[in-house]
Amino acid sequence: MIFGDPQPYSLDELEYFRKGIVSEVEGITDVSFGASLGDIVGDRPDFFNAYKEIIEKVGIPWFHVMGNHDMNFDVTSDEFSDESFTAAFGPATYAFNHGNAHYMKQTFFGKEDGFYGSKAHHHFNVGTPSGDWYSGKILANGTPASTMRDGSPKGYVFLEIDGSEYAARYKPAGRAADYQIQVHAPKILVEGVRTTAQLVANFFTGAATDKVIFRINGGEWKPIIIS
Repeated sequence: MIFGDPQPYSLDELEYFRKGIVSEVEGITDVSFGASLGDIVGDRPDFFNAYKEIIEKVGIPWFHVMGNHDMNFDVTSDEFSDESFTAAFGPATYAFNHGNAHYMKQTFFGKEDGFYGSKAHHHFNVGTPSGDWYSGKILANGTPASTMRDGSPKGYVFLEIDGSEYAARYKPAGRAADYQIQVHAPKILVEGVRTTAQLVANFFTGAATDKVIFRINGGEWKPIIIS
């Protein structure tokens, strides 16, 4: 299970993270481990312990990546910028094996880091539990909608790894697992009249290799242009 930036800047936002994200996966049993990919907090290392109390409720082993908002900004030397992070979570860089895969927590990869692949790493942008930084309309559960600026809902990713292959499934927070696309279309069109109206489909965490198709009133399936 992969979390993008939790990134709370206040105790209220920590509570939004607990109520809107962690409570949804609390006690999950069919996941080997989880990871938060940086920006654990929003420039508030003093929130690390409160965050840990929340993330422990998930109930599975959890790894953390240090982000640029997790540093100590009041130090005089960069070598001390990760002291609060390492005190709370352990080393800022590390590696481990799980199953038949090797995991490395580093910022960049190259031959000097032990990566000799013929192709570049695949950079995967994960949706975040904080969404658009805990903004927007307050939902029925008392948390903000936090729709991200690309139109995707806040959420997290289930990542399945098999050797050198992987499959990722995005899980919008508070929505059914099969909610993977949001369609924006006019409610009414006049038959036979030309229009500039658009049909827009936001396929969450989609890639250029994905195919999105549509049809109207049972007509022919047609591809949607990916932009």
